[in-house]
Amino acid sequence: DGSANAKTLYQAATALKTLVRSRAAVLACDRTDIATSAELDGVVLSDDGVPTVVARKSLPETSLVVVSCVNADDAQTASKEGADLLLVRDIAVLDAIREAVSVPIFVDSTVDEVSDESAVSFLADK
Repeated sequence: DGSANAKTLYQAATALKTLVRSRAAVLACDRTDIATSAELDGVVLSDDGVPTVVARKSLPETSLVVVSCVNADDAQTASKEGADLLLVRDIAVLDAIREAVSVPIFVDSTVDEVSDESAVSFLADK
């Protein structure tokens, strides 16, 4: 919920990293400081996060930088600034984003949204 202080976030991040070991990537939401200090695998940047280029410069070279994008312009900016992959919530803009960038794109949708006939048709065509 965003109310935890840095110490609490750091402790939670290191505990989670220990728990999952190398079975999954552990990413911090918008907190490059926590990702770096806890030696996490990277960050997921939202609209409220630091610019992609800032995250890329402040993290180790091997860190993942995932950027949540709402349109093709956001996606192009994130891609140019060093995003490793994009997270898209609105399947309606997915085609425009796919045409605009070459980095991998993940869709973050609910089952109901993906079950929608148009979404299934769109995904089947790709």
